[in-house]
Amino acid sequence: MGGDRLLYKADAGSPAVSFLETKLILNSTISDSDIAKFACADLKDHFLATPMQDPEYMGVKYKYIPDDIKKRYKLADKVTPDGYLYIKIGIGMYGLKQASLLAFQHLVR
Repeated sequence: MGGDRLLYKADAGSPAVSFLETKLILNSTISDSDIAKFACADLKDHFLATPMQDPEYMGVKYKYIPDDIKKRYKLADKVTPDGYLYIKIGIGMYGLKQASLLAFQHLVR
């Protein structure tokens, strides 16, 4: 996405668990191994599908889009005079500075 080129004025950091908290959880599970159970969840799909309140826009050079995609979606008439195709981003994706914060807020809600 080119997150290094995007402007996002707010703090885009999201809270994370500290190393100490992780050690405490794992040690408590190991220490009581007769009855303790431990489970975790992979939230990568949640991260990539988090809705955004304010969409971002990305410009892609038309020449880099594969021909079959150009034909399937009839993109030739949507190209700007400078050779770019602009894409509206409405859900979280890799490279967006605010993606982790949006995913965290969505998960908490």
